[in-house]
Amino acid sequence: MKIRLCHVLTVPGFNKRGGFCRGGGEAWFSRYGFDWADFVLNGIESEILINTGDALAYAVVEWAIQRSGRKHGVE
Repeated sequence: MKIRLCHVLTVPGFNKRGGFCRGGGEAWFSRYGFDWADFVLNGIESEILINTGDALAYAVVEWAIQRSGRKHGVE
């Protein structure tokens, strides 16, 4: 499943309005060596985020699944 910028910016539970700020999202991507600019344009596969083992990654993927109405994160 493709994770998009809208998922990162709206995932609940990370601040009063929900989601990461762009700067926080970019820093998070940088920590794992991911290309933020490419992500903004093309998204990233959920499996790549899950493979980091990062709790924030799990939250974003779960949020994307909920928003899409899917039961599983694999297309």
